[in-house]
Amino acid sequence: MRRWLPLVAVFVAGLVAGLAGGYAFGRLSPAVAVVNGEVITQDELYRELLSRDGGATLSSLIDQVLVDQEAARTGVSVTDDDVDRAIEGIRTQVGGQAALEEALAQYGMTISDLRRSERTELEIRAILAPTIHPTEAELRAYFTDNQDRYGQPEEVRVQHILVATESEALDVKKELEAGADFAELAKERSLDAQTKDQGGELGWIQKGQLDPAFEEAAFALEPGEVSDPVETSYGWHVIRVEDRKAAQPATYEEVRDRVRQDYIDDQVAQKAPDWLTDLRAKATIVNRLAQAASR
Repeated sequence: MRRWLPLVAVFVAGLVAGLAGGYAFGRLSPAVAVVNGEVITQDELYRELLSRDGGATLSSLIDQVLVDQEAARTGVSVTDDDVDRAIEGIRTQVGGQAALEEALAQYGMTISDLRRSERTELEIRAILAPTIHPTEAELRAYFTDNQDRYGQPEEVRVQHILVATESEALDVKKELEAGADFAELAKERSLDAQTKDQGGELGWIQKGQLDPAFEEAAFALEPGEVSDPVETSYGWHVIRVEDRKAAQPATYEEVRDRVRQDYIDDQVAQKAPDWLTDLRAKATIVNRLAQAASR
């Protein structure tokens, strides 16, 4: 269940909550900025933030508290190690620490925000998963409908040399055709700082991991072949395929445990919204933010 990316920027919550406090206790609204003598008040900032956010941040925080309370009531416990494993899974899923930090920055989130969100998701799963009892027929049908998730997809092991222009890439291709060693040329010419010292080695790749143009060229090559120059958003690449593996479909028996896990995760994701709505309906919630906005 991966809901973390679309979350509203949680860092706004502290500011909004603090501003709402001024309404709740009838304080005067202080200035947060003065522009050529004209004051922008805390109230004005608060109303602007609320109009953009629509109360979504507070709603998310309310849900988190409700889930925490339900986890405590039902005896569910999520440890820091559980959260660490979830974060590591996301880090791997998005392509490493740098990609994770970039994704968090896009959504105005910090790693602390992500950890809090993941803890809530793990609590929801721990609460709802025991209520889901798939039959063997349901699991087999799920496997049939999602066979692309299982088995070993086609892979190629590649090296590449990244340069800035097409003419440079053509020069690299000519040098290779004249007998230059690909790895040594990558060390001399490649702009990819992460792979040049390893001879341009990218390792085994599957479709859907890299730029489509890069993948199209790589998967069209046989072991030992070198591509014509390929343009991506990073520059121009010359690609060499070292080896390739054909796709290996899985049997249901081989992946049954994983199928069951995936089925339950999908069911939890489907049930969670209605379950949260029901929790809210049963709870006593005083939303002072909404009260303040109506004044």
